[in-house]
Amino acid sequence: MWAAHFFALYFIVSLFPGQPMAVWLVLAATLAALSAAAWIVRAMLRRQTDGRDDLAKWLRSLGLLGLGLSAVAIVYQALIILF
Repeated sequence: MWAAHFFALYFIVSLFPGQPMAVWLVLAATLAALSAAAWIVRAMLRRQTDGRDDLAKWLRSLGLLGLGLSAVAIVYQALIILF
């Protein structure tokens, strides 16, 4: 998720350097990336892990942690460009 957002912002800023259009496109790309991350988190939380083994629970937790770190990186990267 973070990598796709990174390359999208790199493309946007390269295409519109220093223009107000870049700010709006960066904001739109950031909101899209955060929405996609939230959708994936929701889908992962819906999965039942009650009857599964400990490895499946651990992998789910690891995936959620990765998505959380990705969301922090997405916000941080957008703040650098927006401000």
